[in-house]
Amino acid sequence: MRLERDFAAVRARGRRHTGEAVSVRSVENRAGRARLGIVSPRRYGNAVVRNRFRRVVRAAFRSIAATLPARDWLVGPREDKREPSLAAVKADLLAAAARSAR
Repeated sequence: MRLERDFAAVRARGRRHTGEAVSVRSVENRAGRARLGIVSPRRYGNAVVRNRFRRVVRAAFRSIAATLPARDWLVGPREDKREPSLAAVKADLLAAAARSAR
């Protein structure tokens, strides 16, 4: 996802799942594939921390993108969790996917 209107649509209509490491919102799309949007606000940490968060989320998403349904996924950090692990982000995304399938 690159357009602000896509992010706004997920924020407005998306189903929310708060995991151990990240907060995930998702909404169905017409693209036919899973698309990722990452939100990392300035209050989360300095630029190094925010960029590391984005790298970890992208890596987790790439590793499981083929198994995710065609939805727009908006991922943001939990305020109380700094620098989540790859495994934790992957687990949260899979849990959100299972929950959205219901």
